[in-house]
Amino acid sequence: NTHNYYDSVNYGLFAQDLIGLTKNVDLMIGGRFDDYQSKAQNKLLSSDDANYERTISDSTFSPNIGIVWRPVEQHSLYASYSRSFAPFGGRVSVNSVRSSQDLDLFNAEPQYNDQHEIGVKSDWLNQRLVTQFAVFDIEKSNIRYRPDPDNDPYRWAIQGEQESKGMELSFIGRVSEDIYVRGGYGYNKATVKEDKTSPENEGKTLSGVPRHTGNLFVRYLPTETSYAEIGVTHVGDTWTNSDNTSKLDGFNRVDAAVGYNVGPWRTSLAVTNLLDKEYWRSSSMPGTPRSLLARVSYKFD
Repeated sequence: NTHNYYDSVNYGLFAQDLIGLTKNVDLMIGGRFDDYQSKAQNKLLSSDDANYERTISDSTFSPNIGIVWRPVEQHSLYASYSRSFAPFGGRVSVNSVRSSQDLDLFNAEPQYNDQHEIGVKSDWLNQRLVTQFAVFDIEKSNIRYRPDPDNDPYRWAIQGEQESKGMELSFIGRVSEDIYVRGGYGYNKATVKEDKTSPENEGKTLSGVPRHTGNLFVRYLPTETSYAEIGVTHVGDTWTNSDNTSKLDGFNRVDAAVGYNVGPWRTSLAVTNLLDKEYWRSSSMPGTPRSLLARVSYKFD
């Protein structure tokens, strides 16, 4: 007695402009307007009863603005703000609107993500070393949930807010004529800012989000047409539950790759998890064992 059909349509208009205010200062300003609609229909019953067809629609505006200042040629400082959204409170799937959904109980407001970021990009040692450092603050609001999914599955409400504060550092440098080093480090303090379902979790760390991440790779280029690379990726400990009572150990994974180019041909062989280390990406997802990926491509003029 059920044949559900879902249809979703989204229209977007995006505009952005980069304005040179002075020789050393640029201003970037832009925005995106979205209009979206989601429709659910029980094709077996909707022709006889309009109660089995639902359509909801909404629109939103997402601004972004940034400024870049170059006090000297080797260093650029920037600051930016941007907003993004996910329709229907983060329930991206159109299946969140059922053909029998009581629209009076459906919260159709989008989930918003507001990001503030400041940083600096620098050239050192006559451009032999390039670094980028950033500090960010991301707030996710209007997260939805069902207060009583067992007895009242069609009622939705606002659950609360989440926040991520942290920093990122990345670099690439030339050690010698044919050896390069690249890497980075990230610190992310992701916390529950508001939780109406479990207020005792407010201030605790989000599950599945590592506090520390990083990577370091060394690339060797013996000729202009060949390379070899090896490096390690680090993912720190993570909490596996919202009340922060169960923790998953972090891991270090070694990856490697080689490549060779002949004229328009490009070949490479990448090895993920070179040492075949056993680890867990999450409480329910094991890490990928040693795997090989070979690529052959041809570049047309």
